[in-house]
Amino acid sequence: TMRKYGGTGLGLAITKSLVELMGGVIELYSEGEGKGTTVTFTIPLSEISYEGKVEIEQGRIYGENGLLTLVVDDDARFADFLKTFLVKNNFKFIWANNADDGWSYIQKYKPDILIVDYAIPHKASAELKNGFDLILKVHDSPEFKNLPIIILTGHSQKVRELLKLSFINFQP
Repeated sequence: TMRKYGGTGLGLAITKSLVELMGGVIELYSEGEGKGTTVTFTIPLSEISYEGKVEIEQGRIYGENGLLTLVVDDDARFADFLKTFLVKNNFKFIWANNADDGWSYIQKYKPDILIVDYAIPHKASAELKNGFDLILKVHDSPEFKNLPIIILTGHSQKVRELLKLSFINFQP
């Protein structure tokens, strides 16, 4: 992103740790100051599944120290994996499995970092239909506009759409 004032750098640090934990490599590229930064990463994919027992409860804060990270993802196993990783690395963690609850937790708990899955399923009556709706709601909110957001998705076309948003300010 390109900003007048730099962020804390936590989003990149968390992303780097997650990518490396999964055996991947992360790369950064910038044409210079004021030109934005491109972050790319690769991770190996395999058929090995996460066999750990899932012990996670929506809306419960885990961890006692550090910045509060809200994860909005419908995959309880992945959320449990992130919970274990983040709490072990001195972050507090809270999980929502849909965008409406994610917005509610943002307002109630005021997290320091948001990790959101782009493709979250929703109920027919939901105000926010997916992670993209949540991202836009956060960006349009004066109180939370500067909340660092890490977007997760396996949908390459959606990534291209997200990178076109003016507030992300991606320079291809």
